[in-house]
Amino acid sequence: KIDLELTKTIDHNEVEINMPVIFTLTVQNKSTVNATGVTGNDTLKGTFTLLKPSDLSMMSSIYIMSDKVLMYFASIGREFDRNTVAPITIIFSKNFLVTVRTKEVDAVERAKGRMHKDKTDSPASMAYVILDEITTEYYNYLELIEDKTANMEETVLENSTPENMKQIFNQKADLISFNKLLWYERGVLFSLKKSELPFMTNRVRMLFDDLHDDLTRQIDIVETFREILSDAFTAYLSVASNKINNSIRGLTVVMLYLTIFTTVTSFPNTVATIFGIPIFGNSTDWRIIILLLALSTIIPLVWLLKKRWVKFD
Repeated sequence: KIDLELTKTIDHNEVEINMPVIFTLTVQNKSTVNATGVTGNDTLKGTFTLLKPSDLSMMSSIYIMSDKVLMYFASIGREFDRNTVAPITIIFSKNFLVTVRTKEVDAVERAKGRMHKDKTDSPASMAYVILDEITTEYYNYLELIEDKTANMEETVLENSTPENMKQIFNQKADLISFNKLLWYERGVLFSLKKSELPFMTNRVRMLFDDLHDDLTRQIDIVETFREILSDAFTAYLSVASNKINNSIRGLTVVMLYLTIFTTVTSFPNTVATIFGIPIFGNSTDWRIIILLLALSTIIPLVWLLKKRWVKFD
């Protein structure tokens, strides 16, 4: 019969507000047979809060010791948000695996189900199952980004607004942060599969190598989406530029008609001022005035047409 004893200790007998403390869990096998497949949960109670890393590089890091591995990975759930990313601490060696997390993580719960179904007993294989479920979440998020990106492209082309540009900027910022996370985690897996730990069998190394390739593919997908969003932003600027050009063209036409109206109404007064009012009594002078009026209208119009500032559709 297996007899396990679990003890929990704290490094301070008296704890002040906002004072960091360290809990230590110790498992002792008091029986004469090996215990495998043992799992357990320890939830912080009262007013204690588990400290978690805030930087993406700390959320995805690894420390390899002579007989154990301490690594950090990040679960994003359905959608990536730096404020809601759940860092997971995974510690495993030849005989045990421990996970520490700030909240319940769906990927870990799914991994537990897979382990029980497949009867996974190797701690390194258990670590692979957990990380595989986490990277599966990444693929789900990328599918969501694909739909959002397609919608943004259609919206920009059909009805371009400043709100579209804001959405594009926010989406690009999320992709940049997510891409950093993928790069850090790929480095973690590279260090792990290249380690010389005795409990890392060739089969387990191949499994982690597959995860490494998955992250590489995901990085390529993210880069593709970033390029698509950049093209969408360029399209937005092009649409905005066309709207401005159309407005300027409309204003030019308005100014043309205002110029014609001003010329027609002011030219006779100008002539009368220069030559005197009696000049209008001569019919010959009337023909000259009409000719001058026509030329003052036609010449500016021809000049605007040559400049292509006015276009008749």
